[in-house]
Amino acid sequence: MELSGVEETNARYLALGELVDAASTFEMQLRTALCALIGSKYAAVIVAGMMAGELIENCAAVTRRHREITEPARTRLTEVLSTAKTLSERRNRLVHDVWASGGPDGPVLLRSKRRDHTLPASGTSVAVVQETVHALRAVTFELRQALMDELGPEIATIEIQLRWEEHVATMTPEELEAMERRRAAAADGTKP
Repeated sequence: MELSGVEETNARYLALGELVDAASTFEMQLRTALCALIGSKYAAVIVAGMMAGELIENCAAVTRRHREITEPARTRLTEVLSTAKTLSERRNRLVHDVWASGGPDGPVLLRSKRRDHTLPASGTSVAVVQETVHALRAVTFELRQALMDELGPEIATIEIQLRWEEHVATMTPEELEAMERRRAAAADGTKP
């Protein structure tokens, strides 16, 4: 069944929205990964606001020099980060290039480049966007898993630790007491 122009446009918008959602989760995982590789809650200050490409490059650089990572884990992380770089670049093209009608072969992406007046075109489709969404979600999971397997599950919270400590520091005595009751109840398996 062939889609109408409006249906095709709506499918593209939906797929691009899913891609933006997957990319934001991916970038957050990259921040968590870099904090874990650095091994400090204060790394969150450094990684804040970094773009995906810079996060990937820094993760790869630290992975190459990290003395506590085994060689098999280093290889695994290097492969995951290589895939992440490819997917991040593809995501950038799909989101930032101009989608244009390509004629009988479907849409094309027109890419503007610095100091170049031409607009190189490359074919694309909604299916390519959807494949990228699935691949980004998979590499996000794989990166998290590779780090947890090598550095332990506590790395999953290192990026949020500083924010959590600041939040707790602003809590009232009543809020702290309620939190402690919930924690004790959870440990006992009872209701607070």
